[in-house]
Amino acid sequence: MNDLENIFRPLDNSLPLPMLNERLNEYRGHFIHCIEQNGGNAIDLVELIVKTFPAYRDESVYVGQRVSFYKRAQILVSDIWGCFNGHGIGHFTDMDRLTMFADYRVPQVLAHEGVLVYSSELKKRLERKEEIPFGDSDECEIRAASILAVHLIANHVNEKSPLEKDTGDFGERL
Repeated sequence: MNDLENIFRPLDNSLPLPMLNERLNEYRGHFIHCIEQNGGNAIDLVELIVKTFPAYRDESVYVGQRVSFYKRAQILVSDIWGCFNGHGIGHFTDMDRLTMFADYRVPQVLAHEGVLVYSSELKKRLERKEEIPFGDSDECEIRAASILAVHLIANHVNEKSPLEKDTGDFGERL
């Protein structure tokens, strides 16, 4: 398996990446052309990645509605940004619009700190170390609540940041 097939393989590893050659032809054989197509817009690149590479389509159905988390696609864009220190092909003007990457560690910390409060039923599932499968309503709720909590925390910190409010006053207090 070549590197590109390995990177973009489906999560279940059961089948090879469909239409790999067609996708490579669309971007002249290099993923950099996929990146450049979005003109420095991280959200547009995430959307292109999930449209072009189904393995990155992190979606569930919750109460009859499609919910999109796109964790892996956002991590890919974030990694590109980080690898290039936000310059060149890693320059994105809207990195602040990406959400936190909804995995299992952040909710653990948020729950431990009392930011997330689980129902007694969910607590029992977690205490039994029951695997909560992808797409399960509890899994969707945990991920969505984590994204919202981190967003609200970030907004609160930014509101309280003395550098954001009054740089001169902050400098005078040093």
